[in-house]
Amino acid sequence: MATTLINTPWFQVLLFGFVIVLVFWGWQRSQLGKGRKRPSGGHGGSNRILDGIDTVAGWVPQRTRLLTPRHRDALEILRRALPDHFVLAQVPIARFVRVPTRLSYSEWMRRIGHVCVDLMVCDLSSGVIAVIDVRDPGRSETERTRKRRSRVERVMHAAGIPVHIWGDAMLPDPAAVRKALVKDNPEIPPWNPVPPLAEPFVHAEASSNPITIPMGDEFEDPMAPPMSSWFDELHSTRPVQFDDRPGHVKPAGSSHSRKH
Repeated sequence: MATTLINTPWFQVLLFGFVIVLVFWGWQRSQLGKGRKRPSGGHGGSNRILDGIDTVAGWVPQRTRLLTPRHRDALEILRRALPDHFVLAQVPIARFVRVPTRLSYSEWMRRIGHVCVDLMVCDLSSGVIAVIDVRDPGRSETERTRKRRSRVERVMHAAGIPVHIWGDAMLPDPAAVRKALVKDNPEIPPWNPVPPLAEPFVHAEASSNPITIPMGDEFEDPMAPPMSSWFDELHSTRPVQFDDRPGHVKPAGSSHSRKH
């Protein structure tokens, strides 16, 4: 009787349907497992590992100086040449350049927004007058560094901000700087350094157990500022299409995740 039941058409249809459901269930579980567990080398896995690392314990902070000695010399020249202006140092481009957000803003930040300019001159209303790039003409630059500099210059040009390149071996004198940057009043006003504050700022309570950092041979000066070229090794300066195709316009309707 069992053999007769198995040979009936309706039983065979029912059995075939059960097999189909079983195969679909197995496939669905396998896809769900792939979504939950990614390879350790993928971005998702590495991001989850990094999320579990404490910010201070994983990246032990060390206080450094903001400027190199030659950058400090350039800053002093600007202050003497332009006492009626603001002179700022190491300002991220995203702090003084605004872009439309019809495309991914995080992608723009990844490409250029995080990059800092060496020195920036502003008027008394904090409007940007010029950007100063202090370079060492005797140092050979990597391809990444050249691309970063070219990218900065293109963005500044598009934003209408002049870029003045100074060689750190021969900085200009204050009179020449004043004449180049201020057209309406080329005469240098009297130099009046800002007096010290009468009362100190209230600062946050420091930890009673500061973290010490073992210094290697590469740290000749523990207080030396990070070199700009360090950041050229980050993936944030990796896309080359942004530099190599200056006339390229992204077609309408393309995905935000694509690069120019």
